[in-house]
Amino acid sequence: MENQDWKAQFKNEVEKQLSILDKSQESKEHVIETLLDNFSAKMESINIDVFISEFKPKNQRARAILDMAMYLWEYEGRFSFCINILCFLLVSNGHDLYDDRKKYITSFEDVESVGISRKCEFLTHHGFGMLDEKKNKNLKKFRELRNDVAHYKLIIRDDGKIKGYNSKTRNWEEIPLLIVHGDLMEFSSDMLLILWQCIR
Repeated sequence: MENQDWKAQFKNEVEKQLSILDKSQESKEHVIETLLDNFSAKMESINIDVFISEFKPKNQRARAILDMAMYLWEYEGRFSFCINILCFLLVSNGHDLYDDRKKYITSFEDVESVGISRKCEFLTHHGFGMLDEKKNKNLKKFRELRNDVAHYKLIIRDDGKIKGYNSKTRNWEEIPLLIVHGDLMEFSSDMLLILWQCIR
């Protein structure tokens, strides 16, 4: 998916959803206030600089473990937060999202409890095609690596190389964690910037 194409589509869809909120000024103010409150709180909690400055890896293996933690932090932080904002916006506009207990979601906190795959499917169904793993292959790579990190399915060697099992080749292969992390950070930052520009 071309970089500029998805950004334009994303911005148009966010603006469309925000314009629907205009029909009820009270509803719009509540939604925007909720989003801004959560935005501020999340940005404060995602500040990893303090953590990194205190943690000094003693060797390459320890550095690789820190890199994995930072990847998970990015995925569960900014990336998931953007997904949550979009879902809350759609729910506020009357679209039905439900959790695993088949409970309909009504608040931002409820949105956070729904699995990321379900939220991405929900968003794709409602116009956010850039979050479709079939169209945006990076999303699948982001999610799979997140799961491998979170569920300890990787091998970390003493030289700092991280290996993951490739079920197609039946071999352990080096994971380009820093490259994937960089791609995830760029995607998350772009979404966050567009959301911020549209909401404020």
